[in-house]
Amino acid sequence: MAQKETRFVFTPGMGDGPLTMQPLVQAVKAEGFPVIEVPTWDMDGAWPFEDRIQQLLFQVGNLRGPCVWVGHSAGALSNLVFAGRVDPEAKPKAVIALSPAMPKGIPTWRNMRLHKNMRPHLSDIVMGRRFTPDADAYGDIALNGIGEDDARRLLNDRRDMSGREAKDLLLPWRQPVLNYSGLTMPVLHMYGTLDRWVKIDAHHQLTDAINHGSPGELTRRPIADVGHMVLYAARAWPEIRDWLLRFDLA
Repeated sequence: MAQKETRFVFTPGMGDGPLTMQPLVQAVKAEGFPVIEVPTWDMDGAWPFEDRIQQLLFQVGNLRGPCVWVGHSAGALSNLVFAGRVDPEAKPKAVIALSPAMPKGIPTWRNMRLHKNMRPHLSDIVMGRRFTPDADAYGDIALNGIGEDDARRLLNDRRDMSGREAKDLLLPWRQPVLNYSGLTMPVLHMYGTLDRWVKIDAHHQLTDAINHGSPGELTRRPIADVGHMVLYAARAWPEIRDWLLRFDLA
């Protein structure tokens, strides 16, 4: 199969291992699209989320030609923030946000299930230390709704998390600002209806905010019976592929 021109850029979330987006990475490669996998970073600066944006600027800010940016969780939010800021000639053709973390104005601290599972690491978050959620906590809030074999592999593949970045994503006064008016490209917002890391009402608020503030087209795709790792639902790739087919992806 001849390689196509449109490039797909994959951005991981906080604590994501390489397997998190592999179902979609492999599907895109099978369709003949070139893939750029942005590495998982150690985010331990004073403002770690802003460090993500600078890493994206370094990795893909100079790409020209058609691109589709795909991100999961914190990676999805960083793609949205970056897409809202980047120069017009460097904007992607489309953005796929999978189970995105929330920007300023959409609180995540009200998620009591997330609080319960993160409670043992509150001191790590407050002090900005790196931590790894224990297996039971991570399984409960991130791996629900997927098969046992996939859950086991993802559990073994998880990475430690930055307490400083967790503060950026959880504390309302530190959450990243999203420039909705800069989202001039089509956005696909996909999430599982059983997401326990980001509450469903937060996903609804983000959809409404993009719809009201963005000149681009927003498509919301809730996927039933899967949680935060939405790509491990059988329906995820067909839904994404159908959405992409509306664009001329050479």
